[in-house]
Amino acid sequence: MFRFQIVVALLLVQGSGRLTNGLQFNVTDNQGQGFLVSLGKLQLFRHTFSSPILFVGTGLTSFSEDSGNFFIEDYISSRLPLSNYSIDCGQTSCTIRLSRGDTFVALRLQSEQSQPLVIDFEDQSSDFDRIWLRLKAEDGEEIYGGGEQFSYFNLRHRDQGRENVFPVWVREQGVGRNKSTQVTFAADVQSRAGGDYHTTYFPQPTFVSSRRYFLHHDGPNYAVLDFRSPEFHEIFVLGLPGKFFINSGDTLLGVVTAMTSFFGRMPALPDWIISGAILGLQGGTQTMLARYKYAKDNQIPVAALWIQDWSGKVEMPFGKRVNWDWTWDPAWYPGLDSAIQNLTREGVRVLAYINPYLRQNGHLFTEAATKGYLVKNETGGVYLQRSVTLVFASVDLTNPDAFKWYKNVIRTNMIDLGLGGWMADFGEYLPVDAKLYDGRSGLQAHNEWPVLWAKLNREVVEDAGRLGDIVFFMRAGYSGSISNYTTLMWNGDQDVDFSLADGVRSTIYGSLSMGMSGVGLTHFDIGGYTTFALLGLVRTKELFLRSAEMAVFTSVFRTHEGNQPEANVQWYSNDTAPSFARLAKQFALLKDYRKFVVNQVAGEGIPAIRPMKLIYEDDDAPYSQYLFGPDLLVAPVFTEMINEWPVVLPGGSDAYNWIHLWSGTAYRGGQTVTVAAPLGQPPVFYRSDSTYKQDFERLKNESKMADPIIG
Repeated sequence: MFRFQIVVALLLVQGSGRLTNGLQFNVTDNQGQGFLVSLGKLQLFRHTFSSPILFVGTGLTSFSEDSGNFFIEDYISSRLPLSNYSIDCGQTSCTIRLSRGDTFVALRLQSEQSQPLVIDFEDQSSDFDRIWLRLKAEDGEEIYGGGEQFSYFNLRHRDQGRENVFPVWVREQGVGRNKSTQVTFAADVQSRAGGDYHTTYFPQPTFVSSRRYFLHHDGPNYAVLDFRSPEFHEIFVLGLPGKFFINSGDTLLGVVTAMTSFFGRMPALPDWIISGAILGLQGGTQTMLARYKYAKDNQIPVAALWIQDWSGKVEMPFGKRVNWDWTWDPAWYPGLDSAIQNLTREGVRVLAYINPYLRQNGHLFTEAATKGYLVKNETGGVYLQRSVTLVFASVDLTNPDAFKWYKNVIRTNMIDLGLGGWMADFGEYLPVDAKLYDGRSGLQAHNEWPVLWAKLNREVVEDAGRLGDIVFFMRAGYSGSISNYTTLMWNGDQDVDFSLADGVRSTIYGSLSMGMSGVGLTHFDIGGYTTFALLGLVRTKELFLRSAEMAVFTSVFRTHEGNQPEANVQWYSNDTAPSFARLAKQFALLKDYRKFVVNQVAGEGIPAIRPMKLIYEDDDAPYSQYLFGPDLLVAPVFTEMINEWPVVLPGGSDAYNWIHLWSGTAYRGGQTVTVAAPLGQPPVFYRSDSTYKQDFERLKNESKMADPIIG
């Protein structure tokens, strides 16, 4: 027999109506024909004999993995609806018994000061190992969140050929993520790495409903969010569930604010990272300093140099890989310590790279293996894994001594070297059959792994007294607690193209869905990352500049050379630097406004990149547009060879107009306008009543010239 608890935390809307026996929820028994659990006018659970709220069952769920790409098969042996019920409500709680034959679950609903509604599975039979929980759905209801979702913002979309089903399992997002493309096919053939519409580094069993509530499952289980039905939302949980939380509000903005208060909010970014470009570079000290000089010669405002290959490089068939042995390589970067000191005096940080894995036979691998700090396989040996052709092992983050040891690696080898931050990559690869120090299996801890990885990095920074100065950024995540630890997210490895499935365009949905999951600070690799030169997937100048112009209106402006740098256009390629410099200057000119926005994220939990629906609930603006903070509307161009672009202006308020940033033309809200969109001048509008109006006008005046469209 197993025992689990569901906690539903409900924030009441004032004037919500009668409460059951003074409790902060209503339970209405329909004369033995069913019951309804509601919060004021918000109906949450509607149980009938033909459509019960809870199913239980048995089955076999299998997992296979290749280079962080997981493949899950779920074979259902039985699925039993618990249709029969009885209700007994007292002054402090209600007990609902759901049953079918000998199978039963007894739910105890109660109100507490910290949790207004607690649903406790206080007793149940022992003949099931999974559950399906259903909530009431309504026509026209939209669903957002689910962690970082790249293919859809509304998870209850109705696109033909696409299921509204989103597995909750941390993994690689895949290359291409579109089974009809040659790139995805090639990635699948090479290492089953093509991915699909639902694969993501950062799934989260959390969603926000347009009916103005959120639901969150607080457990590391494999789960599935299923929004196919017009009548209900169904949540599948494998094994022992954690807790479910539901919270409502008067507005969507109020719901998101309450959600981030519940999860915890990210700290504000330091001034240095929001003031200039972070240049992604590789190739050793001489190359790094030469690129930096070239940037200065072209008047690029530089905040930091990011050298992911600081620990050395490894040549791989798919491109160059970082040496996963986290010690400065003085042969590759001679004099790096002195260079960091000199750059720091100039106000430029140097950033690096690390992940929770150690390359086989590296110095740190050998030390960790000797001390017993690596994840074990079923026979008790070191669990060796593969990322393409690189063989590695994972540090066991459940081992307190290993956790402390790896913190010291970062403190000694990175912070003491003078680094100002790093990419804290990966966290998705923990095998389900791994054996961990704390007694759990990999299956039980898999989804929690990126949270532990974030926690380790955060503790290192805090122990050094550098929170608010050092920034680490991650791509993997899970559950609301990730916002308690990471200082910044990034969208991962996009293809170097404009595609929605896996190109630069997909970062819009990824950022918006992350914001609706409680994580308000994210950014992306300017120009994308994944390059496949043999198939013609290479970065063009147009793509690079289009993505850079979008990054101007985000929290962080960072480049990446990609996995095949020689095949891609870079900021330092040919005549690209002057155009890139102008965009970097635009980013720097927005520092004061950006500081206000990131402080709003930290203080109120409102995401920096906001879906228009979050503020303008009644408008039907496309999800490909977003608000950067409260005052800027951004409609990125994601089609090649385009010099004008349609924009849906929300509102229609008499209080303000929308001002086209580049022309200064004022437009009333509530209409669609088409504006010029040459390279360097993406469609951006600001509110006429903005307190940052002078900053926006200065940006316009100092950026009058735009590149001609590439022909």
